[in-house]
Parts: sequence; C-alpha cells; structure tokens
Amino acid sequence: MNKIKVVHINTSGLGGAAIACHRLHQLMLDNGISSNVIHLYANYKPDTEFYSLGYKAVRRYTNHLMYNITQRDLKPEAYVFSETAPIASGIASHPIVHEADVIYLHWVLGGFFSKSDFEELAKLGKPVFCFTHDMWWITGGCHYAFDCSSYKVGCTKCPMHKHFSCLTKKQAKWKRQFYAKYPNVRLISPSDWLRRCADESSVIDKGRCDFIPNVVPDSIFKYIDKMTAREQLGIPQDKIIISFGTADNSNWVKGFVYLQEALNSIAKGRILLCVYGSDYDDELASKLNHPIKFLGRLDQEMVAIANAAADLFVSPTLSESFGLTLLENIKCGTPVISTNVTAVPEIVKDKVSGYLVEPKNSMQIAKAILSFIEDPMRIDGNCDEMFSDTSIISRHIEVITKALLN
Repeated sequence: MNKIKVVHINTSGLGGAAIACHRLHQLMLDNGISSNVIHLYANYKPDTEFYSLGYKAVRRYTNHLMYNITQRDLKPEAYVFSETAPIASGIASHPIVHEADVIYLHWVLGGFFSKSDFEELAKLGKPVFCFTHDMWWITGGCHYAFDCSSYKVGCTKCPMHKHFSCLTKKQAKWKRQFYAKYPNVRLISPSDWLRRCADESSVIDKGRCDFIPNVVPDSIFKYIDKMTAREQLGIPQDKIIISFGTADNSNWVKGFVYLQEALNSIAKGRILLCVYGSDYDDELASKLNHPIKFLGRLDQEMVAIANAAADLFVSPTLSESFGLTLLENIKCGTPVISTNVTAVPEIVKDKVSGYLVEPKNSMQIAKAILSFIEDPMRIDGNCDEMFSDTSIISRHIEVITKALLN
C-alpha cells in the first residue's frame, strides 16, 4: 500500500496554530505518513523544509485595506473578527496540493484564503479537514464567542459590530452553504468542548467534527529535574518560581492582568515571576511588586526546560480552544493554575494536576498561589493517555482512513 500523502496549510510559520501544525506534520512523518506544509509567509526557520506561496504586494495591500475597514467597525470590547481574503491565492493549483490524498487546513486567514480558495480546494473531492484552532470555522467571523451564543442561531445580528453586523450574517450563511455543498469537508477540534460547540453551531451539521487533541511531543515535554533545569536557565534555586507564557503580553484574552493583581496582593518574599515567549517589557515589570525575569522567545526544547524550572505555571486565560501551554507544563511535572472555562478543565484536573479558578478572579488566583506555597503540589508528568503521541496519531489515521474510504 502506498504512503498516505497529507498536506498541511497554515498562513504563518509562527504562532500557536503553526506550532500545532508543525508538530502534527512531524508526528505524521515519524509514523510513515508522507506529509508537507505550505505557508503563505516564509517566516519560518530557513533550515525547515516547508513551502511558501509568498505574499505579493497587490494582495497584501488589498487584504490590509479590507482588514482595516472591518476592524474599524468593531466595538472596543471585541476581540478578533476575520473576513476571508478578497483576492484568491490559487492554492488549489499548487502541485503539492494536487499530489496530496488529504488536505489539512489550520489557520488560513490573515489575507490567505478567499471564498473561492475554499471552494476550489473542496471541488478537488479530496478529504479536507479544517482544524479548529479557534471558533472561526463555526461562527459568523469571530474567533472566540465568549458569552455570545449567536453562532448557534446564525449570527444574524453581531453585538460586536457598530454598524455592519450583516457581515457576520453573510459569512455564517456562506459557511452553511459551503459545508452543505461539500460533504468531503470535515472539522477536527483539539478539545471536546470545541467539538460540542461545533455540534451546536448553525453553520454545520451535527457530527461533522472529530475531537483529536493537539500534539505535545512526549519526547520533549516530559519530567525533567527541577534543579538541573534552573541551572540551565540561571534561575535561583531558593526562589518560588511562578511562570507565565505568551507571545504577546498585551493580549487581554491571556488574562495577565489578573495574575498581576494576584501577585501584587501577596507580600514580597521568595516569589520570582518568569515570563517566556516575549521580550523584556518595561511597562509590565514596573507594575509588578515582585521581581520578574524575562526568558525571551524559546524553541520548544527550551520551553520544556522553562516549564520544568518553575514550581507553578499560571494561566488566567479567558478562553482556550485547547490549552497548549497547560499540557506542556503538566507533562513537564509542573502544576497549573488556570480558569474553569472552555477547554481548560479537560487538561487541568482540580487538586490533581493544578487548581481551577473562576475567570477574572485575581483573589482566587492569589488564594491558589498561597495554598500551593503552604502545601506544594507534586505531579510526575503523567497525564491522560488521549494526550499521548501514540493515541493522537492513531486517531488521525482513523479519521483519514475513514474519509478515504467514503
């Protein structure tokens, strides 16, 4: 039997969706699947064997113009809304796509896919799996619905738009028609919570979404001796290390402000906050009453070291489609404080692998930190079998095989 050929498509070579895309690509290669990756931007390591389309000047200008117009119509409290690109990329005619048996779409917005790109790919008749790294695939255009349930009834009037809520209604209608027209298009969700959201969405039939977690490589994210990890990073052995990870400290969905408030309510002592994923932030450091160390942007091997070096990882997130950093820390033997929302409880088991608190509640975060300091929780890196490499690749092979037989 010939190798199954898979192509993964993602706009950028950087970011959370790119990490998930690259890890799944590598896992497939390691398990005998022929896998390739295509990006729009060539912003990945030069020694990496990925393909890029290149972002032509005309497309860049047109897409940015459309983006600016749609973003100005959003209310200040809105998070992210995305329209499809106005100019097609022609991705369906790429030779790698034509050679593939199966197509995986990850995050393909940001000026990459137009509606005609989606249509032309689907027309190829190959199984197309849309990986829901956020909620865009099942809404009228927002990436996180938060408390809004309009995606269940068609996004007829989006509360986040000032004037043009018709944009969400039109996009929801297009998605509903697109999914109905192409039964070869399915969704894959990294969490059971998001799978259930897909089942409740008005744009796609119930049962068209499979739940398969994101890959957190077992060979990299595993229990590492804490003292050794701290030596590698130059972190003091006598401090209580609390860590926080994000590529953008200003991203309010990550909830850093609630960790800041929690720490500032705790008397100065042995606590040291370590932040990885972002460069030094003077404004952030000036607002904290405890010492802070910025570890910078790390590759995944060093992220695992940073995880192991910490006593406790805190993520006051307001929404998670999966919770990559949570699972990475737990696999490295570091307990987690996070919010009892969306997909988080599927990874963090309260009083077992960490502590669950209510969203936007800095007092509960402070209480959990103090509880840990008084009686430290120890975990050994073990987690549910469904998060193992073996289980994840088995599920992907299962859904691919089933789709190819249909």
